Amino acid sequence: MDEKERLKDLDERFEDFEDELEDFTERFTVKMEDVGREAERRYRYTFGILGPLLWSLLGLLFLSVMIWGLYEVGALLDTPVNENIADFLSDHLALLFGLLLLFNYWSYFSSKRPRYLKYFSPVMTAAGLVVLLWVLANVFMIINKELDIGFIDRFGRYALDNLREIFVIVLLIALLILVFKHGRTEKKYRRNKVNSGNMNRLYRSGKDKLLGGVCGGFGEYFDLDPVLVRIIWVILAFASLGTAVLIYIILWILIPRDPGYRWD
Repeated sequence: MDEKERLKDLDERFEDFEDELEDFTERFTVKMEDVGREAERRYRYTFGILGPLLWSLLGLLFLSVMIWGLYEVGALLDTPVNENIADFLSDHLALLFGLLLLFNYWSYFSSKRPRYLKYFSPVMTAAGLVVLLWVLANVFMIINKELDIGFIDRFGRYALDNLREIFVIVLLIALLILVFKHGRTEKKYRRNKVNSGNMNRLYRSGKDKLLGGVCGGFGEYFDLDPVLVRIIWVILAFASLGTAVLIYIILWILIPRDPGYRWD
C-alpha cells in the first residue's frame, strides 16, 4: 500500500470515527433529555405547587451561607471588600428571595400552561438577565473601591446607568427568537395551513401597513390587532431611546414581503 492509499484509508477511518462520535453524542443527548424530563416529572408529581417554594428556600439558604462565608473570610483576611459584598447581599436578601420565588413559580406555571404563558417568556428572560447584571455590577463597583481598576469601574457604571436600555434590547432579541421558534413549530405541526398561498410564515403585511408592514406582519402572524402591535412598538421605541426604531429598520430589511399581496 503506497503513501496515497494509506492517507486515503486514514481519512476514511477519521470519517468513520466522526460519524460514530456524532451518533453517540446524539444518542447521549437524547438519553439525558429523557432522564431530565423523567426527573422533572417525578419532582413535580412529588412536590407539586410547593416545589418552587422549596427551591427558593434552598436558594435562600445558599445565599445565607455565602453571606456568612464572606463575613468570615473578610474577618480572617481583614479586607473590607468581602464584608461590603456581604452587606450588599444582606441588605437585598428579601428582594433576592422574592425574585427566586417569582422565577421559580414562573417556571412551574409555564410548564403547566406553555400554550398561554410562552408569549411572556421574553419578558421574564430579559428581567432575569437584568437582575443578574444589576447584582454583578454592584459587586464589581464594591470591588473597584479597593482595586481602582478603570475597566471594572466603567463596566459597573455603564451597566447600572443603562439597565432599562439593556432590558429593552434583550426583550426585543428574545421576542425575535420566540417568533422564529414559533415559525418552525408552525411549519412542523401545521404543514397544511396556508397563508396567502404559501406556508404559514412571517411576512411583512401589504394590506395593513403604515411604513414597511412589519407591525402588520406580526399582527397577521400572531392573529393580533396591528394597532396594538404598533402601540407596543412605539412604547418600546421611547423606552429604548430609539433602539426599537433601528430594530424595526433591520426587520424591514430581513422580513420578506407577503407574496400573496400585489405590491405597488
